[in-house]
Amino acid sequence: MGSGTNSQGSVAKFDIEKGVNHDGAGKEDLAVAVHSGPVEEFMEMPYNATNAEVLAHYQADPATGLSHAEVETRRHHFGRNALKGRRSVHPLVLLLQHLLNVMSLILFVAVALALAVQEWIEAGVIGFIIVLNTVVGFAQEYSSEKTMQALRRLSSPLARVIREGRSEEIPADELVVGDIIHLEEGAQVPADVRLLSVVAFSVEEAILTGESVAVSKVADAMHGGSHASNGNDQDKEGFLGVGDRKNMAFFGCVVARGRAEAVVTGTGMHTELGKIAQSIGERTSGKTNLQHQLELLSIGLFLFAILLGFVVIAVNKFSLKHETLLYAIALAVALIPEGLVPVVTLCMSIGVRRMAEAKTIVRKLTALEALGSVTDICSDKTGTLTLSRMVVTDIVLPSAPPSAPPSYLHVSGRGLEPKGSFYQGEREEGAEAGEGKESIDPQKMGGLSSILTISSLCNSSSLSFDEKEKEWVSVGDATEVALTVLARKGGLPPKEQASSLPSSPRFVAELPFDSVLKRMSVVYRYPSAGSSPSTLRVMTKGAFESVWGISTSIRGKDGKKKKKADDDEHLSEWDLKFWQSQVEHLAGKGLRVLAFAERVVEGGGEGEDGEDRERWEKEMVFLGLVGMLDPPRPETIGAVQSCTEAGIVVRMVTGDHPKTAAAIARDVTILSSDSSRPTDILMPAHEFDALTEASLDKMKNLPRVVARCSPATKVTMIDALHRRGRVAAMTGDGVNDAPSLKAADVGIAMGKNGSDVTKQAADLILVDDNFATIVEAIREGRRIGANIVKFVCHLMTGNIAEVIILIIGLAFRDSDALSVYPLSTLQILWINMVTSTPPALGLACENSEPDIMKQPPVEKGALLVNRVLLADIFYYGSVLGVLGLLNFTIAVYVNNPDGLEVTKNCNHDITGCEHAFKGRAVTFATTTILLLIHAYNCKNLKGSLLKMNYGDNHLLFGSVLLGVVTLIPIIHIPSVAENVFYQTVITWEWGLVVGASLVFILCAEFYKACIRPSVVRSHYRAAIRRRQRKTNLDLAGLEFVLTRNSGQDSIYYRSSQS
Repeated sequence: MGSGTNSQGSVAKFDIEKGVNHDGAGKEDLAVAVHSGPVEEFMEMPYNATNAEVLAHYQADPATGLSHAEVETRRHHFGRNALKGRRSVHPLVLLLQHLLNVMSLILFVAVALALAVQEWIEAGVIGFIIVLNTVVGFAQEYSSEKTMQALRRLSSPLARVIREGRSEEIPADELVVGDIIHLEEGAQVPADVRLLSVVAFSVEEAILTGESVAVSKVADAMHGGSHASNGNDQDKEGFLGVGDRKNMAFFGCVVARGRAEAVVTGTGMHTELGKIAQSIGERTSGKTNLQHQLELLSIGLFLFAILLGFVVIAVNKFSLKHETLLYAIALAVALIPEGLVPVVTLCMSIGVRRMAEAKTIVRKLTALEALGSVTDICSDKTGTLTLSRMVVTDIVLPSAPPSAPPSYLHVSGRGLEPKGSFYQGEREEGAEAGEGKESIDPQKMGGLSSILTISSLCNSSSLSFDEKEKEWVSVGDATEVALTVLARKGGLPPKEQASSLPSSPRFVAELPFDSVLKRMSVVYRYPSAGSSPSTLRVMTKGAFESVWGISTSIRGKDGKKKKKADDDEHLSEWDLKFWQSQVEHLAGKGLRVLAFAERVVEGGGEGEDGEDRERWEKEMVFLGLVGMLDPPRPETIGAVQSCTEAGIVVRMVTGDHPKTAAAIARDVTILSSDSSRPTDILMPAHEFDALTEASLDKMKNLPRVVARCSPATKVTMIDALHRRGRVAAMTGDGVNDAPSLKAADVGIAMGKNGSDVTKQAADLILVDDNFATIVEAIREGRRIGANIVKFVCHLMTGNIAEVIILIIGLAFRDSDALSVYPLSTLQILWINMVTSTPPALGLACENSEPDIMKQPPVEKGALLVNRVLLADIFYYGSVLGVLGLLNFTIAVYVNNPDGLEVTKNCNHDITGCEHAFKGRAVTFATTTILLLIHAYNCKNLKGSLLKMNYGDNHLLFGSVLLGVVTLIPIIHIPSVAENVFYQTVITWEWGLVVGASLVFILCAEFYKACIRPSVVRSHYRAAIRRRQRKTNLDLAGLEFVLTRNSGQDSIYYRSSQS
C-alpha cells in the first residue's frame, strides 16, 4: 500500500494489485469497448491520449493482459523488442578481402611467373607466404568481429508482465505492444510505455536527455503545442519533447523510485532509443589514416613493380627467357614487405590485449592508430569526469538570532562509502575537507541532527555493501542516495534497521515528491517518553523556494526555534533575500541545493488519517540548506594534467548549469582557478549554437567548457575542431552522446553506465567508466603508433636495400648478356620473412618511451607519410644496399678476376659459377646481419646504438639471435645452399660481413647525431605551417623546442591556440 499524487496535490491511497489508478479510479473505469481485428500500427503521441484511449487502441486489458496467441501475432507483425546492430561481415567476404589485397596480387603475379618457368620451389614458397598472410589477417579480424558481436549481445533485462491474468517475468526482448507491465524501483524500463498508474514514481532519463536528476512521472493525459525544438513531428498539434512527456517512461531508462503500471506503446527500433540508434546508425567502416597509407603504399609498390619489371625486360633487350623472368620475380618479391600486414595486425592485437588489461575494450582495431593523433578530448561531465554520484559537501544552518550570519559546515568523504566527518566553516578553495580543522559531533547540534534525521526518513533510497564485489551499492534517486550516505556519516543507522527498534518512530504517511511543488514530505509518530505524550513529526525537503513558502520560523544550530522579533506569522522579505543569497552562493560552487524544514505536532491532535498536504505542510520550521556535488573522480585531475602535458586539450561539453560546469572544470583543471588564461572560455550552449561556422572559425580559442548543450551542440564542437585540423575524441555514456561519438575521430563509451546505442556508436569502451583510463589508452595508442614506425622503418629498409642491390645488379651480365642477380628469389623471401619479420614483431612489442606522453600528438595522416620516416628508410636502405652490393662485387672479382662475363646460367646453376654463388652468399649474409643490427637501431630511432638497453625486450633479442643462428646452416649446408638458395659456402668472405657491420654502425651514429635532427626540425616546422594554413590563426607564439638528452632528440611544441 502506498500513495500517489493527483493534480490537486492531494494524496490518494493506491494499490496496483487492486487496480486503483493515480486518482483513485479503479481499473473498471478503464474498461472500454475494444476494437475487433488485429493491432497493426503504433499509436501516435500516446501521451496525448487518456488511459482508456491507449488501452482501447492496443486492445489491452489491465486485469488480464494479452493472451500468448496474441503476443505471437504481434511479435510477428512488429518484431522483437531489441535494437538492431549492424550486419556482420560474412567470413567469406572477410577472407577474400585479405586474400585479394594489392600486396597479395603482386605476389600472385610472382607465383604465376615462377610456375611459368617451372621454378616449383619459388612458387610454393611465395604461395605459402600469401596463405600465411591471409590466414593471420583473417583470423585476427574475424576474432575481433566475433568479439564485437558479443559486445552488442548485452544481456536482456527482465520485465514483469501480465499475461492471461498471471504475473510473470520474461526477457525484455519478448515484450510486444499492448503488454501490461509493472515497474518498480531499480528496474530498467524494458520498452517505451504509457503510464497507467503511479506511486511516487520517478525515472532517471539521463541516457536520453542528459538530465542527471530523476524525472517525476504522472499518469494523466498531457497536451502540448507545436513549439518543440526537435523531432520530425515537432510541428504537429499536441507534440511534446521527450523530456516533457511526464506520463511516459522510455526504453533503457532506470526507475529511480516508486512503482507504476504501464502499457507498452513502443518496442525495439520504434522506441525513442531505437529512433536515435536508427538516426546515427552504426559507425561506417571507413578506413583510418594508417589503412589509407598502407593502401597507398601497396598501390605505389604495385606500380613500381610494373615499372621495375619493364626495366628488367628492357635491360635484357626484351628477352622473355628463363633468366629474365627469374630476375623479374626476384625484384617483385624484393619490393613487397611480406611481413608488414601480419606484423601490423599482430601489433594491433597485442595492443588490444594490453588495453583490455587496462580496462579498455577496443571495438575496432583501427581506433588504436587514431588514438596517437588525438589533440582534443570532448568529454561529458556526468559519469565521465565525475562519479555520477551526488555527495553532500556543504551544510548551512541558521544562527541565533536568525539575522546573524549563518553557520557553515562542510562534510568529508566521497562516493557511496558512508565514511566522513563534519567540520565547522566552509572548506577553503583547493584544501582538503577538514584541513586544519577539528571535526564536530553532529548529534550535539540540534539543527544539524534534525537535518540528518530528515535525510534518513524522508527518503526512499537504500544503501548496502556488496560482499562479492567489495563495494557499496545503492538503489534509488542519486539525490536521495546522497542524503542516505549523509545520514549514515552522521551516525544514524540504516532506516530498515532503525524501524525494527521499539523506540523507533512509526511511519504514518508519505507525501511524495511533486514536480510542481518541488518538495517531498513524510509524517512519523514518535513514541511517548516518560510522561510526555507521543508526537507527530512532519519532515520536508525540497527546492528552497518551495520549502521557504511553507515555513514561518527558523531553527538555529542549537536546535531552538527562533521567530522574528515582531512575532509575525511569516518570515520577512529580508530573510528571503538573505537565504536566496546563500542558495546562489552554494550554486556558484557547483552544488545542487535542497532546503529542509519540519513541524512537530504535540500529541498528534490532527489525527493520522489526514492525507492532505495542506493539513501537514504548513507552519514549518526552516532548518537550513544542504549542498551536494557530483564530485570529480579522484583520478580525473591527474588525467587532465597528463593530457595537457601530452599536448591534448580536454574540453567539457555538458548539459549541466554553467555554474556547476565551471566549478567542476576548475576542480579538474580544465579551467584555471582564476580563469586567467586566454583559453579559459565557458560558453552556454545557446550562445555557442547561435554562432555560424564562419564565426566559430574566426575564434582564436574554442570554448573549453560548453554548458546546457544538446547532442547537436556536441557535434557542432567536433565539426569546428575538424575544420581546424584537430583530431577529436568524445567520451560519453548516455544516448545523447551517441551522435557526437559517431562524429568524433575516436568515440569512447562508458562500459558500466553506457547505453547500448552509445556503445554501438563508439570505437572504444571503458570498462571502469574512468576518465583516467583514457590517458592509458592514449599512451597505448601512441606506443602502438611509435612501434609501427619502428618496424615499418625496419621492414622497408630491407626492401629498399634489396631493390638497390637488384637494380644496380642489372649491370652484372653473363656471357649471354643476361643479368645475374646478386640475390636469389628465395634469399629475398628468407630475408623478408625470417630475418626481418621476427625482429619486426619484437619491435611491435616495445614498451612506450618514458617521454611519450610529453610529446605532441602525431599529425593526422602523417604516421607513415612524413619526411622523417622517409629519410630514415631511404638513408638506412641506401647504406645497407650499397654495402651489400659492394661485398658482392668484392667477393665475385676476388674469387674470379674475370668476373661474370665468362659465365653462363649463374642464376640457378653452380657449374662454372662458384664465384657468383659465393658473391650471392656474401650479399645474403651482409644484408641479413645488417638488418639484424638495424633492428636494434630501430628500437630507438633517436638514440645511439652504443647507449641502448639491449636486454629489456626478450622477443627482439630472441628474434635477432634466431636470425644469426639460422644464417649459418643455410650457407654452410651445401645441398641447401646450392640447390635452394643458389649460394655456396664462404670462408674469408665473413670478414667482409664484419667490416660492413662496423661501417653501418658508424653511418647510423653519424646520421642520428648530424643529419636526423635537421630533418626533424624541418618536419615540425612544416607541420606548424600546415596547421597555420588550416586554422588561419597566428601561431607566432607557438613554443617549439628540440632537446637532446643522452644523445636523444625530443620535440616539444605547445600553443595557446586551440
